[in-house]
Amino acid sequence: MTGLESFAITEGKYRMVVVATDLNDSARHDSMDIPLLVTWFSRSGEAMSDIELSSSIQPSTNKQSLFYKNTLEVMPNPGRLFGTGLPVMYYYAEIYNLNSNPNSSSVIVRSSVLDGAGREVIMKDKPKLRTHNSSVEIGTVNLNMLKGGTYTFRLVVLHTGKTTTLATASKKFFIYKRGAPVDSCFASPI
Repeated sequence: MTGLESFAITEGKYRMVVVATDLNDSARHDSMDIPLLVTWFSRSGEAMSDIELSSSIQPSTNKQSLFYKNTLEVMPNPGRLFGTGLPVMYYYAEIYNLNSNPNSSSVIVRSSVLDGAGREVIMKDKPKLRTHNSSVEIGTVNLNMLKGGTYTFRLVVLHTGKTTTLATASKKFFIYKRGAPVDSCFASPI
């Protein structure tokens, strides 16, 4: 392929190779080889998309924007770095097949932040009605009370009894606070 042609792929493991060449100097070029895992969502039970961590989410009617999704403008934070200058983390995900269980009118969506040792340091539950078969899940997490370090943001769709996990997704992110100590569970041994 020579460009960004679309093509059909199936579930499996792939490699994505990106090559860039300077149009003014063909001796200047670089490439990346990225492993890519493609999985399909379940059609029989609840499923969730990947989580997009972002620096802001605003209502929008600009369908031409690269960052437009479901009436929202989701400004991505691809480095997933928060903290100094960016104390609030926004998140966006989609939940699918909500109508797959006719015996339940709602689910619980749990958002949580885990520290480097896997301990839950922030957790919030929110009920979500099974009104439509798919639904957008957006929200914010205020990170001011957390120390610098590596964290994981997790979304879990739970049965209303909060005992059965129906779908889950997680994403690693980083907090940097200029001049502040790093959380001790992230410190490397001496």
